[in-house]
Parts: sequence; C-alpha cells; structure tokens
Amino acid sequence: EAVLHKHGVPQSYISPDTPRQNSIAERQWRTHADRARRTRVQANLPPSFWWYFFKNACEIGNYFPTKSRPQSSPHFDFTGVRANVGNVRPIGCLAYVKIWNPSSKMHEQGERSIYLGQPEDQLGYMFYSPSTNKIRVSVMADFVEDEFPGLSGPREHETINPSFAGDAVAAMPRVFTDAPDLT
Repeated sequence: EAVLHKHGVPQSYISPDTPRQNSIAERQWRTHADRARRTRVQANLPPSFWWYFFKNACEIGNYFPTKSRPQSSPHFDFTGVRANVGNVRPIGCLAYVKIWNPSSKMHEQGERSIYLGQPEDQLGYMFYSPSTNKIRVSVMADFVEDEFPGLSGPREHETINPSFAGDAVAAMPRVFTDAPDLT
C-alpha cells in the first residue's frame, strides 16, 4: 500500500465474486478467451492446449492500439519500443523443426510439429511433436503458415459461439441428428 501511495496510484477494493465491479478487466479477459477459443478450434487442437492459445491471444492483443490510446499499443507503452511483428506466426500451424543430429544425410532434416507460440524464459519457438508427444523449443524451423494439421479429425458436434452472440447462443438448445449415411 505504501508503494502505491508513494507513486500516486489510487487503490480500491471490490467485493469478491462480483465481476460487474471490475468490468474493464472482465471484458479484456473475455476478449482474450474468445480469440484463444477461435484460434484453438481453427488449429484443430483439443482443449488441453488452451493455455498456449490464451497466452498467444494476450501477446497479440498487446501489439495493437487500444480505444483509449489509439496512437500507441500496450507493448509500446510498457517497453518504449515498437513491436516487431515480423516474427509472429499463426499459432497451431504446421512447422518442420530442424533435427540437429540426423542419422545420415539421407534421413529427414526436420521433424513435423505444431507451433505453440514463444516461450517466456528463452528465445525461440515452442513446438508440439505428435510423434513423440513432447513440447520442445527451437530457433530453427520452417513454417507452413496456411496448414493446421491438428491432432484429431473433424469435430461434427462441436459448436462455436461467435463473440457477438453472447449468452443468447449459449442458452439455445442444441439439436443433433444421427442420420444414417445413405451413400
């Protein structure tokens, strides 16, 4: 409290379990969650990967100007440096990660992986390898930015609520038919 008071930051408290009192932060969380959900579904990855997509949505959101400050971005306000978006890749896209010690020159030089964003504690990119079921970090990879291999086949019964629909779509009953395939 003394540090906040020393720097002139007003401190206020809200009631627990009352998100309406913290509407700006709640709206921001919802925006990031909607963006993360859409990109995860596009990448055809299961919900267990949600954290990578949420983190990526927060990072990307920091690169864009806000309504209250249209001339700068949160990244610029915090660091004083313009964001370099030249190395931003679509999360969930296919990537071939360099294999450093291949068995011979005739063996594969890259491992087929799925891009999961950038790690917080080191330089490089994070990749998930479906063949080994492991996540690794590498600085050398070739990205196929328009291909999203995913881990599963098409999900027929998964519904996606568009961000503009709000709770109205969530309250609607879902009807599924299991019609036999006549072909």
